[in-house]
Amino acid sequence: MGTRDVTTVLLLAFLGCTAAEDAVDVEVPSRPVISRAASTDVLLADFEGNDYGEWAVEGEAFGRAPTKRPRMLGHNGNGVASSLLASNVHVGKLTSPEFAIGRDYVKFLALARADPQKTGVRLLVDGETVRSAEGARKGALEWRSWDVSSLEGRRATIEIFDESKRGWGGIAVDHVMQSDSGLEPIEVQVAIEKRYLLFPSARVVRKNGRPLKIVLDGKVMRGGTVPYKPVDPDFWTFCDVSELVGKTVAVNREAAECMRQSDEVPGAREMYREKLRPQFHFTTRRGWLNDPNGLVFHDGEWHLYYQHDPYSVHSANAHWGHAVSADLLRWKELPIVLYPDTHKCVRSPWSGSGVVDEDNDAGFQEGSEKTIVIFFTDIGAGESMAYSTDRGRTFAAYEKNPVVPWDGRGGNWKTGHWGRDPKVFRYGDHWVMSLYDYARRRENGRPYKDTVYYTSTDLKRWTFASRYNSKFSECPEMLELPVDGDAGNTRWVLYGGSARYRVGRFDGKTYTPDDDGIHRLHYGRFGIEIGGVKVEYNVADRRIEHEIETPRENAVPLEPKDGAITLRLLVDRASIEIYGNNGTVVDTEAFRKTRPTDSIRAYALGGDARLADLRVHELAPVW
Repeated sequence: MGTRDVTTVLLLAFLGCTAAEDAVDVEVPSRPVISRAASTDVLLADFEGNDYGEWAVEGEAFGRAPTKRPRMLGHNGNGVASSLLASNVHVGKLTSPEFAIGRDYVKFLALARADPQKTGVRLLVDGETVRSAEGARKGALEWRSWDVSSLEGRRATIEIFDESKRGWGGIAVDHVMQSDSGLEPIEVQVAIEKRYLLFPSARVVRKNGRPLKIVLDGKVMRGGTVPYKPVDPDFWTFCDVSELVGKTVAVNREAAECMRQSDEVPGAREMYREKLRPQFHFTTRRGWLNDPNGLVFHDGEWHLYYQHDPYSVHSANAHWGHAVSADLLRWKELPIVLYPDTHKCVRSPWSGSGVVDEDNDAGFQEGSEKTIVIFFTDIGAGESMAYSTDRGRTFAAYEKNPVVPWDGRGGNWKTGHWGRDPKVFRYGDHWVMSLYDYARRRENGRPYKDTVYYTSTDLKRWTFASRYNSKFSECPEMLELPVDGDAGNTRWVLYGGSARYRVGRFDGKTYTPDDDGIHRLHYGRFGIEIGGVKVEYNVADRRIEHEIETPRENAVPLEPKDGAITLRLLVDRASIEIYGNNGTVVDTEAFRKTRPTDSIRAYALGGDARLADLRVHELAPVW
């Protein structure tokens, strides 16, 4: 091996033991007692069999058998009658065998998505619809009931129907029965007296998640699902309702039965002192977080909005969390700005972006305060927008959402929309929205992965501009960068969530690549620990390698520059980031570590190498 110069910069956050004051948990107040009425039920269908039995099947929407172990919440047993997992271009219905009405009520569990007006459940007598119901528009099935006391003794059938071709349309139904009792009131009036609602929670969302719904003056203020575990909870999660203090709201019974109110968060003094809590990366206080969204700078603050589920360690339902920073290092977590299943979102607010409307193009500005406008995919509707006139703290939904509606997989693939993740940016005298669009057409049996572009002058009315078959996935980012530092010679980088990118030109409407190449910046997972595990540069093969079971399969290529390479390692308590040659390649890995890194060693194997520079910085926690 020839002599090579190697420059390594290590930035380490050591996992030392920090003396902490004794943690004092908040006393969790007792819950109100809410009685339940007993009922006598006659089961009509539970959809636990291998087929629909005597139920007649028409069309393709529901398939030929119930869906087993469905990926939805609130069902009874292992099977449901569902069109949610079928192709959205299919329609159909299920019809029960005729039965005699012998109880005062008919009850069932139901869930509808995206197009509830064209999906539902009907009760027919003599071929005429005498009762009907829509499914719950949430992430979980909920009970529905009909008072049929006036129809006692009549012969009837039940139809479960799906006439929707809209994206993500469909319905799921379970546990159809006759009963001597109807549903208890599904909402409870609750006076909000304290800042937080606390919920006993479980770690297993698919098994324990149930609906949350808080309504004020007819508007749903909080929605989604919570993995309630009233007995021996795994942890307590919380919902900030500070803007509702002093008001009386309607809360769905299941949430009201187990929730508590408090001005403190249980375990607050232990937060950010946990052994695996990252020390210089932003993390939320509780729950799951994912894609950063709506990254903007305004009035001296950097805003980080992000995908978040505050009630779970899994991604059961999306929210937009929010944090601000003055230096991009120390972050302050603020209240959530977008909740699922509310008056602001039809379903869930998925990924998107944000802008500061400096010229008040949208007309939302009040006084001198500039408006922050965010765009997000509202699952079940399309691309929607919301705006803030209070420095990004709270947002109002645009009344004419969605601004780019979904038209389903059956629409016109050339100009229609079936995708997500709006990235909005300014280009000259207009705004541009780039979107990931998928499953509209196929090549060799696989869906195309397109990036589509829309334009607008007011951020509210958008016009289709073009479509480009980028061939990589979600969250498209558009960046105009100078070539070799020449501001007069720029290219547009189209970067996707798969860490691939293309280089080309953009004229405000159409993207034209310089070549057919798809380039890679970030490299994926590899097994690595901190302390005793090696990160090596293989000179012969010109790549970074790691001491794992199959290192060469996951190695990161890196060409020397002037006979030298530079490695920069950022080591946190639960992650490591490797930057080769000032970011030419990047790799990251999450891991679990419970002891400090107590040694750093530089070495050469099979030849000579000169360590030109080694710098080690111990970083203090940002919390």
